[in-house]
Amino acid sequence: VEYIDSVTSITNFKDLVGTADTLETRPLVPDEIPESREELERIRERALSNRAIVNNLVSENGKIASLVLQIFDVTMGKEAAKKADNLMDRRITAAVRRILDEEGLEHAHIAGMAFVRAQMAEMMGQDFKRFLPPTFIFVFLLLVVMFRTVLGVFLPIFTVTLSVAWTLALVALSGKTLTVISTALPPLVLVSTIGDAIHFISEYYEDAHHIPDKHQLTIRTFAYVAVPCFLTSITTMFGYAANYTSPVMPVKEFGIFSAIGVGMAYLATMTIIPIALNMARHPQHKKHTGAGAYKEEGFRLYKAVLRGVEQLNLRHRKGAFLGAILIMIFLGSGIAEIHIDTNMISYFKDDSPVKRGFDFIEGKLAGVNTFNVDVHVNDPNQENLLKEPRILRKIEKLQKFLENDPSGAVSQPFSIVDIVKAVNKAMNEDQEEYYKIPETRQAVAQYILLLEMAGDDNAEMLENWVDYTYTRAKVAARVNTIGSSDMVKLTKRVKKYLEEEFNDEEVHATVTGQVVLFADLVHLLLNGQIYSILLAFSLVAVCMMLVFRSFILGAIAMIPNIIPIVVTLGIMGWSGITLNVATVMISCVALGIAVDGTTHYYTRFKKEFQIDQDHDKAMSRALHSVGPALIFTNVIVIVGFSIVMLSNFKLTFYFGLLMCITMFGALWGDLIVGPIALILFRPKIAREVYAVEKPADPLSTIPKE
Repeated sequence: VEYIDSVTSITNFKDLVGTADTLETRPLVPDEIPESREELERIRERALSNRAIVNNLVSENGKIASLVLQIFDVTMGKEAAKKADNLMDRRITAAVRRILDEEGLEHAHIAGMAFVRAQMAEMMGQDFKRFLPPTFIFVFLLLVVMFRTVLGVFLPIFTVTLSVAWTLALVALSGKTLTVISTALPPLVLVSTIGDAIHFISEYYEDAHHIPDKHQLTIRTFAYVAVPCFLTSITTMFGYAANYTSPVMPVKEFGIFSAIGVGMAYLATMTIIPIALNMARHPQHKKHTGAGAYKEEGFRLYKAVLRGVEQLNLRHRKGAFLGAILIMIFLGSGIAEIHIDTNMISYFKDDSPVKRGFDFIEGKLAGVNTFNVDVHVNDPNQENLLKEPRILRKIEKLQKFLENDPSGAVSQPFSIVDIVKAVNKAMNEDQEEYYKIPETRQAVAQYILLLEMAGDDNAEMLENWVDYTYTRAKVAARVNTIGSSDMVKLTKRVKKYLEEEFNDEEVHATVTGQVVLFADLVHLLLNGQIYSILLAFSLVAVCMMLVFRSFILGAIAMIPNIIPIVVTLGIMGWSGITLNVATVMISCVALGIAVDGTTHYYTRFKKEFQIDQDHDKAMSRALHSVGPALIFTNVIVIVGFSIVMLSNFKLTFYFGLLMCITMFGALWGDLIVGPIALILFRPKIAREVYAVEKPADPLSTIPKE
């Protein structure tokens, strides 16, 4: 199979056979498989008496056998290596499955990180194909209900599709590949695009009743919407771009591509939609469609909801705000309960091939993952020091420590010590009491020499466990699939042991291995994300203050922006949803989503306030003006991510669930908490505004030909 370096199984395992002064390595199973029961039973007994085989290649009861595939290391450049890894995983998995099917072993179990990555890529691809069509169908139907016009339905869908396509094309052109984290790009770009598109078309149809000229109508709508949409886009871009400070490359890539994607979505919305609307007929050319339907029928439910929200905000403002504070305190306390953990296997459902494969192999044999410790001689000039029995006993003691770890996840520790002990046993008529480290350095050196002389394969095998100068050795243990937090705890226990036992002048030891690196990477990612969230929040806050030209108004505007973050993280904490490599992105996503609605509402409030300098009336007018679009945008996104929750992939399910929670939190903050904050604190607002002021006569701002 392509990309496979070696395959180890009971059929090609080399058995050690010793005599008085020679050592041989013979195949445990001969090339011609014996047919006699006696010969097969001899092979079985021989295998089950070999510690290197039991729970590694054969189960303790001899009923289960495994094949261990060693994959080539990818040594090319970083980007090429990333693509090659992705390609290898899929090709190896496909080839192994094909061979198993051809041999009638379709019920065999597969495990390993290459298989996990291949399955994740396959399932995410399936989810894209399964959920994209129904999501667009629901968006289409909801747009029909809202606008009841061809353009009102077609333009948002077209701009969303184009923006997502542009973003993914940019990822491809830059030579990057989609990761678990960057798969969030399409829905995030969708949220930004659909929001701007709906706000533009809503304003267009709202003004169509009193602006009869379609060109003036388009200009007037663009003048009103372009700046608020630009502000929402730029603040959202700041929020997402803060991820670029992360020390983890996939998060950096997510930050830059999501920010660029939002920017491209704004450009698509502000060019395509105005041009298309300007080329179309005036929306009031039919009596019961277009703006008329939008005003009288399409928005009837939204208007009713907004009237209720308006009354709540005006009549029960203090109670609603106090209730919001209490809810936020409760949910905020849940943030302290969030457990940081990542377990790739937990993303798969119990009946998935990945979960069944890992559970079976780790239950019947040993852990699929490896935990390594490298032992180094402090002085490189002390060659062959690792042949000293006292050093070998130190390594043997380390192996026993690993095997007795309280987690119960570590098994089958192996090193040069096991090889030396196996040779000692073979050279002493296979007596079990000789499975131990020889007493002298000379004996150890002699046994190793005999092993090297027994075949070229043995020298190559030794290189996997010790270097040719015998100043560096590797201890490898099998580890069951555990979460990153448990892996970090295990690593800390081992490091503490190494500091205590390998602190002399002769040798020292360090912890290595892919699972250890992954656990460290996860916690590095999460700690870096905390900094990214704080930076994003600070950037957005400064941007809000500059936008509204007021420190107080900018600070008040951050209140509804905090809500979706606290709501989402609080529910995660109280419900036991872990903060992992997938859910860690939700905070920046929540901030980006909240900023959109807040900016639209507060910008409109500032305009409406100029009319009569009345906070209550300005709140009501702004609520009824941008409220329907806010509700509809959130409904579309919630419906879309509700469909995603049907995924068989838990990673996708939780992302969809948390996005729905985030959208509910954003809607609560934008329609209730944010407006109430304005009428309770009553910030001073300057007369001048940065956008087009809405006059009594809407046509007075348009130049006459």
